[in-house]
Amino acid sequence: MTGFTESWGAAIGDFNSDNCLDIFVNGHRDYPRAYRNTCTGTFEDVTYEMDDGTWIELPQDDKHGAVFGDYDNDGDDDLFIGVSVTGDGQLWVNQGDGTFLERASELNLRSDFAARIASFVDFNHDGKLDSIQMGLAPGSYFRYQNSFGTFSTQFGTGQACNQEDINFAHFIDINDDGTLELVCAARGEWPYLAYDITNIPFVDVTASLPSLGNVNSVIVGDFDRNLRTDVLMIRGSTRPSGAAFANSQRVEAWFARNPGDPSNYGFNFQTGGSITMTVWNRDLSRNEAPFVTNLNQGQSGCNSQFADYQVCATWNGGQNRWDVHMPDEGQAYIIIESTQNISNLNEVGLSNRDLPIPARMYFNTAGGF
Repeated sequence: MTGFTESWGAAIGDFNSDNCLDIFVNGHRDYPRAYRNTCTGTFEDVTYEMDDGTWIELPQDDKHGAVFGDYDNDGDDDLFIGVSVTGDGQLWVNQGDGTFLERASELNLRSDFAARIASFVDFNHDGKLDSIQMGLAPGSYFRYQNSFGTFSTQFGTGQACNQEDINFAHFIDINDDGTLELVCAARGEWPYLAYDITNIPFVDVTASLPSLGNVNSVIVGDFDRNLRTDVLMIRGSTRPSGAAFANSQRVEAWFARNPGDPSNYGFNFQTGGSITMTVWNRDLSRNEAPFVTNLNQGQSGCNSQFADYQVCATWNGGQNRWDVHMPDEGQAYIIIESTQNISNLNEVGLSNRDLPIPARMYFNTAGGF
């Protein structure tokens, strides 16, 4: 499996109906990856083959939770992607030959409230998959699929999980009644809200689940083999600052500078080439280009266009290195690319590291969790 991308989620489905499971990797603010299973124990990268031009045109779309499902009941898997603050939701319709067309706009799935999650479920039990899109914005879209294959906003927003900053959601059978409940998670908190979705309006069942903080991922499954859904909560910092190599000539970093962090908060590195610094803040919209600075050794530059999350790259001749730092509080996503290899990457003052909090497992029993 070749290629690099920051994932922030993946989905498993059958691209080409050969009964071998394939993998889609979201590509968070980066070009995604689609890996087709050869059915011989290996995968091949078919991203460019799958792309109808959407990802090439908008590679930095902030893609998050994705799911495969046969929304049009034609026997093959379609791909539904939540896109956060940078743009619109995406529905990739399988053409039956392993290729896809992006059709969210014509099917009324384009507006998605800066979605962190997109999913399918048949809310009204008519045999057609309906849609869910929920995320950072204070609202959620729950849309019925109508008889023409498009989606309506018949029960639009405000039905469930409509608070701000929903990070992910999933379906689990809480009470072993054979039907799935919808559970939403906010940043660091699980569950945020939970609903019995058997009928409309939904019924709030949040109190039936154990609640915990500092949760950044949840795995559900029958771990003790009693035919009930258990919950494993992975805990720690929800998004620690850090800088890491993407490849030998590229470093990617996330800054979340808080009050009290040192003034040189950032990282430094060495390279013999000229560099390009690309900076986004977390509120970037599709219509805003990231700030790009091209620098040679001996130069310095900041993305002063956006003073609320300023990031600077400074040449330090005494140490023969580049210093990248955030002078003030704020959040930013940074990519450094060099014309030559990068070495000696060091983080400075990035104290917002992962928290040493153990995971927690809850077993689902006849008496509750």
